Amino acid sequence: MIEARFIMEYFDSSKSLAENHLKKRVEVLKGLKEIEIFDEHWEETQQMEDGTFSALIDLGIRTKSIEAFFAIIMGFTPTAVIIQKADKLQVGMNELQNVSNDTVTVIRNFARANSQLRKENLQLRKLSGMSGK
Repeated sequence: MIEARFIMEYFDSSKSLAENHLKKRVEVLKGLKEIEIFDEHWEETQQMEDGTFSALIDLGIRTKSIEAFFAIIMGFTPTAVIIQKADKLQVGMNELQNVSNDTVTVIRNFARANSQLRKENLQLRKLSGMSGK
């Protein structure tokens, strides 16, 4: 078993949108049978200097497998993870294979999105007559 704190934060131009986004993510987490949420602490939503709003939650989560643990990290991208307790884990080949492929998929998707943004940025620069890389 792994027991950890997952700090999740979301920024939006609207206080209610920031709060609702996190509430929906927590509801999805609560529906996952591989995990147990044993504690929930909502921070007061803060307005930042740039006018955006920051909603933040600190969740206590228990998982029985390293696969479920990393699925939460990869799928919900918390701001921070604080491991509080972890049993000595034996990781099977299938579990390690799944975690590895999930990690590769996220990294590849990020790289693909980054590449697409660079292409679009270059196209916009060309259209606007700006030079640069």
